[in-house]
Amino acid sequence: MTGRRKRNYSETEKLGAIVVAVRDGVHAASRRLCVPERTLYEWLEAAGGIAEIRNLANARAELSLSEAEKALCEEVARRMRLGKMSDDELMRSFRALLEVHGRQPANSTGAAAGAQAAVNVWKISATE
Repeated sequence: MTGRRKRNYSETEKLGAIVVAVRDGVHAASRRLCVPERTLYEWLEAAGGIAEIRNLANARAELSLSEAEKALCEEVARRMRLGKMSDDELMRSFRALLEVHGRQPANSTGAAAGAQAAVNVWKISATE
């Protein structure tokens, strides 16, 4: 009798597969990573379910966005104190911040999209 050998995956492989499954869907992750769909569903369930994982990812992205906003505000305040930021630059930065809160990129949802939009919109260099 010939049977299948059970493959053992490392925790890193499991986590990576979960991320791909949440991002691209279980079927696509299964094909791309050569991991059975049933195995992916088991890993997702063991991690709390796909909804819980998405909620956690969005919460982390929201925290990151909040920290980026705080850093931006501190940098703008620092430059204003030093006289290195014109009123025009200040208003552009402020408008960009408001735009991030009101706009979500196509094909994206939640805080992760807001964080990505922030990266794309803010043009202030940290080296100035």
